[in-house]
Amino acid sequence: MKIKMRMIFLVALIVALSSPVTAVTDLTELVKLIQPAVATVVVYDVNDNVANLGTGFFIDKTGILITNHHVLVGKFSAEVKTADGSTYPIKTVIAENPA
Repeated sequence: MKIKMRMIFLVALIVALSSPVTAVTDLTELVKLIQPAVATVVVYDVNDNVANLGTGFFIDKTGILITNHHVLVGKFSAEVKTADGSTYPIKTVIAENPA
């Protein structure tokens, strides 16, 4: 039984080590990789004054952004500012979980 477990472990180790993995070892590289997915959420009241700021992150290339519920709750309008300076209006809230 011990030999069988060792063989399974050895095979799993070989498979894991042979898989192509790109490790980001430099923090600067990691930030450059992730920065385009992170955005600032600017929320406005009915008088078009900034009422709240928050952050979020894109989960795909269609523009779906995840942020915290409290960032948007009870506000009039909001927009997303990306790392490259682009600004996009938030058109709809797809889902929310106030809990």
